[in-house]
Amino acid sequence: MIINLWYNQDMNQWRWTLTDPSTFDMESGQSLNLRDAMNDVVNTVEYLISKSKQSE
Repeated sequence: MIINLWYNQDMNQWRWTLTDPSTFDMESGQSLNLRDAMNDVVNTVEYLISKSKQSE
């Protein structure tokens, strides 16, 4: 998985994208708070891992 995280000063938001080249999944999100953005990334990674295990 590839995770990109950046701060957009114009919008005062933390933004992130998560891509998985092996499955072509892509997720993205934004938050005003860095910790909330990181929690969203963690939750998304855990979801994608559980989704891939269910399909095995």
